[in-house]
Amino acid sequence: MRLLILILVLAFYSLKLMADDIQIIDRSILSPRRLELMQAYASRHYNLVTYALIQPKVIVIHITGQSSFEQSYRLFAPDTVNEHYAKLLKWGKVNLGAHYLVDKKGTIYSLLPTTVMARHTIGFNHTAISIQNVAGVAQNLSLDQLNANAALIHYLCYKHPSIQYLIGHIEYMHTRYPHYRYYKNQNPDYIPLIKVDPGWRFLKLLRQKLRKGYNLVLEK
Repeated sequence: MRLLILILVLAFYSLKLMADDIQIIDRSILSPRRLELMQAYASRHYNLVTYALIQPKVIVIHITGQSSFEQSYRLFAPDTVNEHYAKLLKWGKVNLGAHYLVDKKGTIYSLLPTTVMARHTIGFNHTAISIQNVAGVAQNLSLDQLNANAALIHYLCYKHPSIQYLIGHIEYMHTRYPHYRYYKNQNPDYIPLIKVDPGWRFLKLLRQKLRKGYNLVLEK
């Protein structure tokens, strides 16, 4: 029993030190209304009666399409879909969300706890953690963001041992990749769109960084 307690204490402090090392800043967008809307979305699309993200299997890398942190934050902060994404209202009122937002200097902001679903990738929100990077286009992603993403992914794999897959949004509908086994969509008319973020080059460099810097290899 004492050994188990010691292991749990060491694991807690290991996670704390890792989180302190990558300096995650809290900018929470969580609210009771968002949870209510997320639960309705999960019920409609995944036949689940909870907004809880339980044993996530996938990490999805995105770019925001916005040129600054504040623009990106304002995109995710409201509980409901804003006017620029009004076409999404047909499939649920909950706004687009992200678990983490990484600015161009590599600062990591926590927007939602990784125990709560976010709306970010059609078919995978029930099992995926979202990392959004501030950039208008993939070519504007920085080395600082690359390093921050790698450190954050390393931390998340310790926090959630259930994680098996790392994909870019550009890869989410690759049906031959192993992660696709978790695709779920109760609404066949809700057609997934082609995505190009965060670009093939960033994903290649990120996987190299994880392998060489952290000895971490995740499936696609």
